[in-house]
Amino acid sequence: MESVVRLRRADVPSYLKEKHGLEISVSTLNKYAVNGGGPAMRYSGRFPLYEITALDAWAAQHLGVQALGGQEQDR
Repeated sequence: MESVVRLRRADVPSYLKEKHGLEISVSTLNKYAVNGGGPAMRYSGRFPLYEITALDAWAAQHLGVQALGGQEQDR
């Protein structure tokens, strides 16, 4: 059985910054938890936990499509 790595909310900003270069604050994660739009999470008691795979998927979606130099992405 594989162990699933989960991070507490306070640890998520440093993970996303180191792994994906995304800067996000704990307060923004708090807002996403209420309003939606953030990475998927589970609760352990009253503590939200974020699986690494969910954070990576959310970051990939948040970053968008990779563009080659000199090419503009259609918006």
